[in-house]
Amino acid sequence: MENADGLAQDVVNAWGVNVSAGNASDLTPEFKRLLDKACRYRTAKSIADNHREFNVLTDAEETELQTTRLEFAEEYKVFHERRTQKDNYRFQQARLKRLANELSPGCAVHFDPDRPPTWVRMRVDDPSTGTILMVSSGHSHVSEIADKSDDEIRQLMRVWSGGRL
Repeated sequence: MENADGLAQDVVNAWGVNVSAGNASDLTPEFKRLLDKACRYRTAKSIADNHREFNVLTDAEETELQTTRLEFAEEYKVFHERRTQKDNYRFQQARLKRLANELSPGCAVHFDPDRPPTWVRMRVDDPSTGTILMVSSGHSHVSEIADKSDDEIRQLMRVWSGGRL
């Protein structure tokens, strides 16, 4: 990610504007997670830049810089895609698959092909046993899913699975 520095600064600036305007309590958990990664990256970069300037940069510091940069880039990509692709059916399907696989690695996720592309109904199976782990209760509109945080979706999946996920 070539522009990680500028994007991290944009995230910090957005936080500052919201805090100054009295909107800190309105910041989403996803934004706060992104802010944390941006700050960790900026701190690691500052340390690395200072140590590089005086020719005392260690391999561990360089590794920390690259790790935090990658973590920030990945978090930013997810955050940005979620905001720009909010009502995109395929994006939300991929998100649901990712979250189901976080809860049950290696699971198979199936979507109801008879639903129009603005509605989602899904089932999660354990391919090794053939067991149905979860069936969504009813059909959800793509925008309803998009409005939920990843944590809210995970919790919903746990409820739908009756604790199997």
